[in-house]
Amino acid sequence: MDTNNPDLMKGHFFVRETGGSLIPYVKMSLRNNLSFKITEIITAPLAISDTVASGLDFALYNAGYKTGDGNVVIKQSGIRLRRL
Repeated sequence: MDTNNPDLMKGHFFVRETGGSLIPYVKMSLRNNLSFKITEIITAPLAISDTVASGLDFALYNAGYKTGDGNVVIKQSGIRLRRL
């Protein structure tokens, strides 16, 4: 997504509050949206990240995206979650 284009960002970019922090996210449907190019998805560093990656891979496949080399890359964040 071209984050320098405010008109493009306006319909997709949202922020939610959790535990006193603001969490940015993109809200979109994967189905029938192949014109929206996804190159990389970074997941949170959770203990169940393998399950999350498998679920993302399946959801992307069902929406017509391909994962792996030269396609959408799913990787785990190297940044640790903070504990409150």
